[in-house]
Amino acid sequence: MNHMAREEHKRCDKSRPTAVHAQRDIEEQERLRQLGGIVVHDLNNAMFALLGRTQLLKRQAADTDLHRPIADIHDTAKLLESLIVKLQSACQRDSSSDERSNLRAAVLLGLRHALGTLPEAIRPGGDQGFDDWLEQAIDHLPRDLFYDGSILQVTTALAHLISIHRMRATSPIKICCAVRKADDETRFDFYAEDDGGLWEHGVEPPSLLHGNFDLALLPLAAAQRATRELGGKAALERAPSGLRSHFSFKVQHGLTLEQHGDRGSVRCSEHHAPKTRRVLIADDDPAVRALLVAALESVDDEVETISDPSSLLSFPELDSMDVVILDAGGGGLEALRKLRESGSKLPVLVASGDIVEGNFDDSTRFVMKPIPLDRLDRELNQLAAHRHS
Repeated sequence: MNHMAREEHKRCDKSRPTAVHAQRDIEEQERLRQLGGIVVHDLNNAMFALLGRTQLLKRQAADTDLHRPIADIHDTAKLLESLIVKLQSACQRDSSSDERSNLRAAVLLGLRHALGTLPEAIRPGGDQGFDDWLEQAIDHLPRDLFYDGSILQVTTALAHLISIHRMRATSPIKICCAVRKADDETRFDFYAEDDGGLWEHGVEPPSLLHGNFDLALLPLAAAQRATRELGGKAALERAPSGLRSHFSFKVQHGLTLEQHGDRGSVRCSEHHAPKTRRVLIADDDPAVRALLVAALESVDDEVETISDPSSLLSFPELDSMDVVILDAGGGGLEALRKLRESGSKLPVLVASGDIVEGNFDDSTRFVMKPIPLDRLDRELNQLAAHRHS
């Protein structure tokens, strides 16, 4: 991480409470969706059993006078089934994906999101510093490992397991990432452990059918669903000092997605990695700069920042950049106008909280804040490709 990026992380400490709230809002929304998913799944199973039993009862009933009340029960069950279908439509599972994602990039982004907003007392790193610790924590992960799934699935599992430890830990949470060979396959393992003492809850995800519906275990259910879609598993177990969480899934060497992206993204091998992008962020909001730095460095971009969008043209290395992320406010649009009047075709992604009117050329694109990270990477890829075409 370069010096300017490190300074951004230091300056954003004052904004950390806002980031914590945003992270917890995201986690809470996912837990509510998970709660709905559990209810729908369990009610579907219960209704399947009820309908089957009423049909079987009607078939076996010797007294024809019982057929009418049995039919009434069956009709009532069918009505409840239709209500469950409506509930199911509001709790859709994530659609399956045929993406191939880079393991190292996914773990880096997931750990940064899940741990970066923790209070310093429980955040790994200590005197070493979180960013240096993070680089060391993933340094041993091969760069060519991929898995069949999206980066979001891994970041979701990490965030929800860490959220359990966050409520309990009194000292830095212990984290371990490892790659191991098992039964002729390669697997990625993640472990987290806290010092919170006795875990008074269970270690199985909540279920209406099994008589276990402890809301404290909803994060485990969310992590399990994310890893199950990867063909893996997530679990909790009691540890001597407190609680340990774990998830694991299969990974492979070879073709891999080095960047965030959709199914149309370019795939490459370790022998044909994508060119590292040089990105300049010009935004007067330190929290926005820090978030963008974290997101872009997680996919190995080289990032520089300036806090005054109006001073874009005075940045000494401007011509060497592949793309600029420019805040429309703070004089950013005027700086863009001057840049284009100078004849520069440097790709610029204009970001704004409000709609910006104007006719942008092929080297300029516009996005609304907040920017979904997958779209951010897609926009930057297209702009950078235009510069080198």
